[in-house]
Amino acid sequence: YRGARICNCDRRDARTVSIEVGMQSSVMALVLMQRHFPNNLQAQIPCALSAVMMNVMGALYAFVWRKYGRPG
Repeated sequence: YRGARICNCDRRDARTVSIEVGMQSSVMALVLMQRHFPNNLQAQIPCALSAVMMNVMGALYAFVWRKYGRPG
């Protein structure tokens, strides 16, 4: 969020960037683990959980920001 605001993005665009970056980071970790450790399912579990949590948190933040606006 801060990086997007420093680059003169408005609040709406900065929120979108912060949600997308968080979701993409967890998915990229999952893809890298599957590629480099294809037979180690235990190594993929944290990435999969992170991907799910980022999607849930991103949707929750989007809902809260849309309904109530950003605090501050």
